[in-house]
Amino acid sequence: MSMKYKIFPDRSLIVDVLNGKIGMKEMQNLIRHEMEDCDFNIVRRALSNVVNVQPDLSLTELQGLIEMMSSPDPEPDFRWAILTGNPMQAAFSTLVQGDRYFSDIIGVFSTLDACCRFLGISFDESEFFNDDYSLVE
Repeated sequence: MSMKYKIFPDRSLIVDVLNGKIGMKEMQNLIRHEMEDCDFNIVRRALSNVVNVQPDLSLTELQGLIEMMSSPDPEPDFRWAILTGNPMQAAFSTLVQGDRYFSDIIGVFSTLDACCRFLGISFDESEFFNDDYSLVE
């Protein structure tokens, strides 16, 4: 399991890349790290690469994660694209998208190009491999 993220201030973008078997504890840890980052307040776009993830969450845990991420006053222009690679990832992502808080915010896609169109950004696949991501353990 590995998790990393990077905030791109010039694009108001946060990108996280997850690999391996990821459960509730790991997801909570990643979200906590991201939200505690001093640049998090400028984020208006999020891109999550979960192509190489094996979700290890129960539906109850997933609902708890959704509640943790929800806030009463979402930014009206906030968007979150989730890049998936298999049906299980897509199913979990679609369950998050189905929550009324996230229904207009999240898009679940199988290509980076579709993610970028949804977010209205430019992002090259090679940027997932930059050396300056923050690692989360």
